[in-house]
Amino acid sequence: MKNLTFTLAMMCSVLYTHASFADPSEDKVVVFIHGSKSVNADDLLNLEKTILLKGYNLRAPDTLCDVVSGKGVEYFAPEYSSHATTIATLANSQISSLQVTTRVPLLPNFTIPGTTEVRSPGLPYIDLYLCN
Repeated sequence: MKNLTFTLAMMCSVLYTHASFADPSEDKVVVFIHGSKSVNADDLLNLEKTILLKGYNLRAPDTLCDVVSGKGVEYFAPEYSSHATTIATLANSQISSLQVTTRVPLLPNFTIPGTTEVRSPGLPYIDLYLCN
């Protein structure tokens, strides 16, 4: 069992490392996970793996929280609405500890770049905030 766990961890590490440094110009949506300390570590790992397997680029999670908008999935161009909805659905279904801390599911939220964010308009970025 130890060898299987180690092998799976190494495979995830290779996938995660590749995805973490993927070039956003590859025409794939890049997902940033924020507030990673606010959820169960196993749930977070499962979510990361699922996001990668769905074909998204993933940046290393951080502990930042959105004190203005709170929990949710922010996207910065209307054409990424369906991706934001997918990420919200994945997070809501994969993170059981999220349902304990909030009764409201994560929802996609279109954010106009430059208002509260430093992202450039039209870039394929999605921010997943797991905490306020």
